[in-house]
Amino acid sequence: VAEPKTLQTTNWIMEYVSSLFGGGNGDEDPACIEALEERVSQLEFTNVSPAFHKSNKEEPEALSVPALVESTPAKGRAKNKSRPEDEDLQAIFNLEAKNSNVEEQTIEIPDVPSPKAPYRVWGGPIMPASDETFWAWATRVLGGVTSAHGINRLVDPDNGVLRVVIWLGIVVACSYALVFFVESTLRGFLSAGVVRDITYSLHDGTLPMTTVCNESPIRCGCEAFYDERVRDNYLDRVLPFLCKDALVFKEAMVDPLDSVTGQRLSYTTLESLETMVDLQETRAKMRNFTRTINCDSGVFTKEWVLQRLVDGNLRQMDVIKYAGYTHRDDLIKECKTVDNTASSKTFGHPISCMDDRWWSPPWVDTTHGVCHTLSPCHGFPVGQACDNDQECEHELNYEALKTRNSDSLSNLPPHAKVTGGYCHKELKTCICTACAAGTDCITPKQLNPGRGRGIRLGVWAGVEADAVISSARASRWHSGIIFHLHSHADTHSVSQGMSIGAGQVSDVTVQLHELKEKAFPYTGCSPTYNVAPDVCRTNCLLRAQATNCCGQTVTNISKGKFEPLVYSATKESEKILIHNPVLLCNILDPEVRSCFHQQVQAMATGQICQNGALGMTAGYLADLMYKSNMYDDRFISTKTGLSKMEVQSQAIQKQCVWTFDVGGETETDNGKSCLKDNECKSSQGKVDGKCMEAFRAFCPSRCLSRQYTISSVATATIAPATLALLAARELALVSMQSEILKTEPKTLAFKPRCARVNGHLTDTPDCFTPA
Repeated sequence: VAEPKTLQTTNWIMEYVSSLFGGGNGDEDPACIEALEERVSQLEFTNVSPAFHKSNKEEPEALSVPALVESTPAKGRAKNKSRPEDEDLQAIFNLEAKNSNVEEQTIEIPDVPSPKAPYRVWGGPIMPASDETFWAWATRVLGGVTSAHGINRLVDPDNGVLRVVIWLGIVVACSYALVFFVESTLRGFLSAGVVRDITYSLHDGTLPMTTVCNESPIRCGCEAFYDERVRDNYLDRVLPFLCKDALVFKEAMVDPLDSVTGQRLSYTTLESLETMVDLQETRAKMRNFTRTINCDSGVFTKEWVLQRLVDGNLRQMDVIKYAGYTHRDDLIKECKTVDNTASSKTFGHPISCMDDRWWSPPWVDTTHGVCHTLSPCHGFPVGQACDNDQECEHELNYEALKTRNSDSLSNLPPHAKVTGGYCHKELKTCICTACAAGTDCITPKQLNPGRGRGIRLGVWAGVEADAVISSARASRWHSGIIFHLHSHADTHSVSQGMSIGAGQVSDVTVQLHELKEKAFPYTGCSPTYNVAPDVCRTNCLLRAQATNCCGQTVTNISKGKFEPLVYSATKESEKILIHNPVLLCNILDPEVRSCFHQQVQAMATGQICQNGALGMTAGYLADLMYKSNMYDDRFISTKTGLSKMEVQSQAIQKQCVWTFDVGGETETDNGKSCLKDNECKSSQGKVDGKCMEAFRAFCPSRCLSRQYTISSVATATIAPATLALLAARELALVSMQSEILKTEPKTLAFKPRCARVNGHLTDTPDCFTPA
């Protein structure tokens, strides 16, 4: 009792006592009830105050509740067997009998011990009595109060040992099932995929980046390929670069035939086209080939290439710099868009987008050679107000540069970022320098939807310049142009672009898809990666090829990108940074080419460039739960700009490998770090794995990704009148350039329309002259 209170509890006590003596069913002893009512009436206005006097040994005359219980036992209860409630009631009725007529008297309540542990922990009305043991309390509560099925059966005193054992087994089994299903439900919820909501909305009109490459990256008419020094002594080295007009193929069957049935015993694929060339006839035809063109460009001259051919050390970058479409006007003939600068006098009108402010510097793709990209400043906040350079970073860099719970920026290596944005100190606006001009870069934008209001490109397919054998090796079976619509994240996915043949007009409709996903543990996406997974995996293959086939040292791979390598034609020439190590490999070495194919096969079978999270675990929910083989790219280090898991994955030197044909996708230790083969035991009792050099592709998808896709294409043949117009313009251009530069043009199809007389074009009505 905490403080004195007035008890007006007649009705309550009567109901309580009634329940003790028969449950209020009419079996109560009238004499007992009358005596009890007399005592209770004295309590109606009695103050109850605490009197905890342990030394008080004398007890006043009191109503003995146990005696009443003995004289009138409740149904179903043993005689002379008191309950804890009875003893508590006895303490309440311990009154002075002599002062029954006094209107107000003090009740002395005996010392009541503090509630025991179950009451302090649980609380509520089910409290133990003062002298009740824990087991007695638990038996009383679990036996008659709890609603948990099965537990009350365990403590029922009428049960035998066998019945208790059976119920114990049932309770344990059900408890295990409860824990199992609850745990599996939680795991199922936490590991479930994210539900994607698909919505449609109009974007701001910013057009995608457009990369243009030629299906035939090498111009076959370059003079060095037909020089007598390589023609007579090193023909096998220049065969991949010759035009179809200079090649003669064997008419004899190159595949073995069955002598009886005449059926082929084996097949030679078209990729091995050089095996079908008649070398002697080809040499003779090369002597009469007159459609050569001058491909010299700076230090990359005919004599320089001839020396590399004679030495047998021609790198892929060498032949691309000499015979590739390194000059944009060799490939792009026309570019039209709409002026989107509000302050311009031509705002909203068609303008040309041919100059360097619209285009990136040329870059090299492994398969398609030199490529040119329109709108390289896509994704930069050009024109936005700023105070520092960080505010002008590309949108793909933003999350990668931030660090968890900190305002400081991570030291992400420059090659792992999308570079080109900075804050102009005077204008206090964001500027982009990613275009070829290096300043005042422009991003095309569509002001109004509709056909012909976006970008129009006129490109030169160069059908007559196709190097047939090189195209066959790369499985390119037609001449044309590759158009790739993309953002900076998937710039190098050129092979996913659309191929357009010569003599065609194609109208393309573009859609922008935006995907948002939750990061680990819901999915394995990354909030910081700025490169598409397919580009990242391709870079892993290139690293394996450069390392295993060319002896290149490729280090410091960050977020799926290479640290740039230095290329130069000579020791004294300009140094060029390239991001593809395979471009430095000697393409004349047949062993190198064979090794390239082996690495492609190794990737296809699962030996290299597997999931970079294989063999690794990551915790969540305060590390109470874990997931294996799933990317966790959340925690970025300020020192490296990389996540903890990426650093650990790249540090693995050797790993256990099971190929796909032996169930590698189901082996739990696939990708685990190892030192010896005996550490790679099969978890399924099947074929053991091998401990191999690790080429891991740590390539998570981006949690917020945007991808441009082609929604529709309409293709038709160019109208004859349009074709005549284009031909006339090109003839005029090459004729005037030939007059000014005193050189032959760099294309085979278009030559000056008039011959020179004394070094100048003849002045006739059919020729194009300065006048």
